[in-house]
Amino acid sequence: MMNQRRLPPLFLTVILCLSPWPTSGDTCTDDCPLKHYTSDHDEQCYDGCEERGYDYHWCHSTKGWGYCSPRKDVDDKGNACDEDYPCNKYGGDYYSCRLEKGGWGRCGRVESKTTIHQTTKLKDCTDDCQYHKSGKYSWCHTEDGWGYCSSNPDHTYKDVTCRPNHKCGAYGQTYSWCYTTDNNDWDYCGLISTRECKCSPQHRTKRAPPQREIERRGDQNGKQ
Repeated sequence: MMNQRRLPPLFLTVILCLSPWPTSGDTCTDDCPLKHYTSDHDEQCYDGCEERGYDYHWCHSTKGWGYCSPRKDVDDKGNACDEDYPCNKYGGDYYSCRLEKGGWGRCGRVESKTTIHQTTKLKDCTDDCQYHKSGKYSWCHTEDGWGYCSSNPDHTYKDVTCRPNHKCGAYGQTYSWCYTTDNNDWDYCGLISTRECKCSPQHRTKRAPPQREIERRGDQNGKQ
């Protein structure tokens, strides 16, 4: 009898959340410890989506700063988005959503982050581990700055393959490393892990869309 492979829990979670078939009126919401934030112009945040003394949430990206949503289904000020008109571009060049209280608000995508890159000093990356061509190394932002990381599993931060019998690891140190040759030459590397998210069922009732035409929300004057 042919052995049947069991699907991993994470894969099943993705199927349940993305499945186009209805499940008794319930939808999935992601419960992940780490989130992936983007600005209203879809630029990846490398720090937290916070107010920082303003009455809206914003974050830094490699291109400057932008409005962001502190959690799913809300605008940059925390107002609930209408479930029939969630955060999207709607023909414009920035993300917005229609608010339950009326009007429109700027927003940013909030996605569950399951693949976690760590720096060589064992700190979680807050954005993608990206390759620096001129320096020939990979790096990422962290909560308190930046650090070297590995773009691929069991590779050094300079993208050199770790020795087959010696995977990237801390091995009791405060940094991660691996041997790269049979002569025990070694270098720093960054760990890459996958963290499972839970899927919580949430019952939502579809409401009829507003009768009048959607009003477009204009640009706001933000922080200088």
